[in-house]
Order: sequence, then structure tokens, then C-alpha cells
Amino acid sequence: MKKGKNIIFISGESNTPGHIYRVERYLITYQAIGFNAFWFKPDHVFVNPGILDHCILLILWRARMNKALASTIKRARKKNIKIIFDLDDYMFDPGIVKVGIIDGIRSMDLNVDEVSEHYNNVGLAVKASDVFTSPTGFLSQAVNKTGKPAYVMPNGYDEEIFFQSTLLRIGKKSNGPFVKIGYAGGTRTHQKDFKLVLPALIKILEEFPQVRLTIFTEALLLKEFKELQQFSDRIEARKMVALSELQNEIARYDINIAPLEFNDFCQAKSELKYFEAALLQIPTIASPTKPYRNIIEHGVNGLLAENENEWYDCLKLLIEKPEVRNNLGKKAFTHVLWNFGPEQRLHLTCNLLKNVDKGLYRNIRQFSLFNQAQKFRKENVSLYPSLHFDYPVFPDYQVTVAYNSVNFSKVGVIIPMFNYESYVLDALESVKNQTLKNIDLVVIDDCSTDRSLNNAVDWIDANHERFNRCAVIRNPENCGLALTRNAGFDYLQTPWIMQLDADNELLPECLEISLERIENSGAAMAFGQLELFGENQELINHYYTHPTIGNKPWNPADFVPGNYIDAMALLSKAHWAKAGGYFTNFRVHGWEDYDLWLRFIEHGFYGIYIPKIIARYRIHDNSMLRKTSEINQNERHKEIKLRHPWVD
Repeated sequence: MKKGKNIIFISGESNTPGHIYRVERYLITYQAIGFNAFWFKPDHVFVNPGILDHCILLILWRARMNKALASTIKRARKKNIKIIFDLDDYMFDPGIVKVGIIDGIRSMDLNVDEVSEHYNNVGLAVKASDVFTSPTGFLSQAVNKTGKPAYVMPNGYDEEIFFQSTLLRIGKKSNGPFVKIGYAGGTRTHQKDFKLVLPALIKILEEFPQVRLTIFTEALLLKEFKELQQFSDRIEARKMVALSELQNEIARYDINIAPLEFNDFCQAKSELKYFEAALLQIPTIASPTKPYRNIIEHGVNGLLAENENEWYDCLKLLIEKPEVRNNLGKKAFTHVLWNFGPEQRLHLTCNLLKNVDKGLYRNIRQFSLFNQAQKFRKENVSLYPSLHFDYPVFPDYQVTVAYNSVNFSKVGVIIPMFNYESYVLDALESVKNQTLKNIDLVVIDDCSTDRSLNNAVDWIDANHERFNRCAVIRNPENCGLALTRNAGFDYLQTPWIMQLDADNELLPECLEISLERIENSGAAMAFGQLELFGENQELINHYYTHPTIGNKPWNPADFVPGNYIDAMALLSKAHWAKAGGYFTNFRVHGWEDYDLWLRFIEHGFYGIYIPKIIARYRIHDNSMLRKTSEINQNERHKEIKLRHPWVD
């Protein structure tokens, strides 16, 4: 064990998938914000009590009270160590241990008295803790009623699952004439849940011969559903796989279903079936339990079905209309980027520490930036607009040319382009010359009338082997900068995206340095200094008093009088999605980047400053910076003020 800021997890069920969701993924989060984090089984800590000597926070997951745990808690109390109890199922109240509520007791032939005793011992451990955390509001509210402080810390995906899902999504093959309905039951405890959708499934299988049902045989006892025997040749029975391989199985689906009964035990279930399918852009039909109602907007990013008719109607809709499937799947993907991703997990963990122990909170790696962002938001939130979630808007672009590989990039570069035939090749060469090895690239042509498109296509054809994934896409009509940038963000599948206007250039280390600074920082963006250059030095000297721009760190208050950070920055795609992408309805264009930075501030986000020159901003007669400084300044300010009343 290291000396210093040690956070210890005690995992009560380390051989289950829940351990990965609740322990390992949060362990990575604590490490990312600057703590030493480890996990142990309860007995290991009991026989090695010195593990707690340098512990500053103890987190118990699914641990039940026994001699070993009681001894550990007593030792932690003597050392004034805060204790968090984390639980992902309604299993602290022996009063709900009834066959009619928990069907797994019947289907797995469990002893009711033994289950009741286990729940009672878990409840004793909950009572002995200081704070309770869980993945759903329903479960946290149930504990909060007992007087215990309770916080929602969602289940979510990690970087590895995101990368794996991206490659599966890009390389996914069509199921041909078949439509596959998938049910990814994890354990043999959901027989009665599956029964909810069974009558509708029977009708669907009778009506649509192209439909196939995919299940895990170990998780679903088909012998209890004799109605399905007539369709045995259309049921794809898969073997259970480890959680690390689950995305490979879900990728086979066209439609994902998540039926749940309406009782306290099922209402506490998290939304993991939704976000795992969403990472593959596969739509989910779910029962409208409270957690699913909170995340699925019916007909927008998924479907909700409560009874036989609704299940039938939803299934029929997605079978008959693949375009609806695709649209729901894409919206679900955008929705989960932030809401179930590592970035939100980091922010929620920082806020949890702030509520649990101010001393712990002050030890997070980006404390000054995070605290500054939260403090500014708290002081100005009454002036902020409503922060409801808006999906980014982008045009129905067409792919002109594209090249893909089987590798994954963390960073992508978007180059929006309109009539920049004289400069775009210099911009592209600057991306090619990056020291970062793995890069994705997309050029978005906004209906140029010169040779910009041809130049970009020719260059991509000649240089595509330098990149993992690269393309030229084209808007159906001239859309303007905001929609064009959003199109690039939509096309790229990387977690971080650099914006490069077609008349600017990146210095060779730009992407490598920016990625190094933004990874595990929780930041919405990383930005550095930009060198001004151009053919007409007199023009530069006339308009600018300094040879560089972007020369000061992120500070929310500094945005009140105006923007001081150029669009040429490395952005987190999850933060971009949460903020709704670039706003596309300005009457007078030019300050779309400023508007996005302001929305980052309103969400409590922050940027990371790189105090060195990492890119070059070209000054010429048509450069955006000069245009926005000189044309319609007052109109732009009015529009910004209308959307963000707290700025001057």
C-alpha cells in the first residue's frame, strides 16, 4: 500500500459484473482525480488491518455485516475515516424478500430465510456507514427516507467499452433480411420480467417471419415459456459471455428490449441495458420504470412500453421502419455520451467528495478549476437560461469519400470548409505532420464554389494511409459554420475532437500535447496560444498588438465582457453533446464558439489552458476573427445577451 491519499473499496461480490460497474470503473475515476485507489475483499482487510493506516475514505460495495466487516468499520471509526456504502440493488430491506417481488428466489431455488438474513446484514452495514450511494434515484430515495444522506452515482461505460463499441459500430454488418430482437438478461432472475413482453413477442413472430429472437440460454429458462417452442428455429440461443465481451453480443441486435415488473425491487434496477445498446446505436424498448422514464424520451431516444399492446406497437414500428430504428439509435448514442460516460462520472465523484468531506474535495487534481467553475455557477445560476437537454442539430450530409481501418483513435480533427482552395491543403498537411500517431480526420465542405472540395478529395485519396479513419463529407446546401461543425462532430467517433478551420494550421505537437492535458482532467476543452501569421504583416500589425492570441487561462468571469478563446481547441465530444452542440439558429453568425463556451460555463464545465503556442491563426481579408470584429457586432452581442443574460 502506498502512503498518502488512499481510497479503499471493499467489494462484497467481486466475482460479479456489478463489481466492474460499481468498483472498478469508479476506482479508475478516483485515480483520475488524483487519489490512490484500491479494492479488497472483506476478509483480506480483516486479516490485514494495516491496509487502513493510510486510508482517507472507505467505500463498501454490497458488503454484508459480519465479524470481519464490523472489525474493519470499528477500526475506520477510530481513525476518523469516512465510510460510504454503495449498493446497486434493493437488498437492504428484508421486508421485500418475497417470491412475488423477487422472482429470482423461485427461478434460482433460493432459500427465503437465507436471502432475508443476507438482506438484513446488508442493511446493518448500510446503517453503519456515513453516506449511501446507488445508481438510481429510486434506490437512493428509499435509503434517504431513513435519514441517511444518499446520492445517485450512475452505472456507466468506461473508455475500453467505448472504444470496443466504436469499432463494432463502424464495422457492423447488416443482418440482411432478418430483424433481430435481443434480450440481454444477465442472470436467471428475470423470468417474470420477460413474461411481460411474451404475448407481444408471440404476435410479432407470427406476423413477421423475418424476425429472430436472440437470448442468453443460461439467463432465461425457455422451458417456462412453452408458447415459444413453435418458433424454436427462429430463436438464437447464445452462450453467456464475460462483461468485457457483452458488446460483441449486443452488436448482433437490431432492437434491444428491457422489460421489468413494477415493484420496488425492479424500480431500483439501473439503466445499463439502455446505455450498452445505445453505445452501438441500437434502440431500446423498455418498461417505464422510474429509472427508464428518467432517461428515455419516448419516440426520441428510445421507446417505453407498459402493456401488451404497447409492446406490440413499439416492436412493430421498429421492425417495419428501419429509419426510425436508426434515428432512435443515433439519438440514444448522443444521449449516453455524457449521461453514462467517464466525464460525468468524474464530475459526480468530485461533487460527492465535496458533500462528504471538504478535505477530500480539496485534494482532487483539478480542484482549483473545478471549484472555480462550481462557485461561479452557484453565484450566477439565477441568471442562467434553462439547461434542458437539446440534441445537437446537423445537416443530412453526404459522404464524398471515406477510408476506414480497424484501429481506434482517441483524437479526431474536423476541418469545416467553404471556398478555401488556397489554404485547405496547408491545413491538411499540418494534421498529417502531427506527432500523435493515431488520428481520425474529416473535412466538411459547405458547398464550396471553388476547387476546395476537389483539392480535399484528392489529398485524402493520396494520404489516407496516415489516418485510422478519414473522409470528406458535404452538406446538401450551404449551412453555415455551426451546422457544419456539428456535422463533423457527428461523423467522427473519437472522444476528443480538434477544430481546425481550413485557413489555419496546427503545430506538429498540438494534438499530442492537447490530449495529454485533457485526458482524465474532467475538462470540456484544452486550448493553447495561437500564433498570428499571414501574407500581409501590415494587416496583422494594424489589428493586433500582440503576435499571439489566447494568452490566459480559463476563468468564467473573464468571459463576461467577451470571448478570448478561439474555436481552435480540443473538445470533449461528451461535453459538446451535453451542451447541445453548436447553436444553429443565430440570425447573425460568427460567435458560435463563444456561445458554446458560455454554455460550458452554465453547466459548470471548465477548460484546460496550455501556456505555449500550439497552432497558427492566419490573418487575411476574409478571416473569421476580423469579420466578427467588424461586421454586425451589435447584433451579435444582442443575440448572445438574449441567450446568456449574465454576460455584458
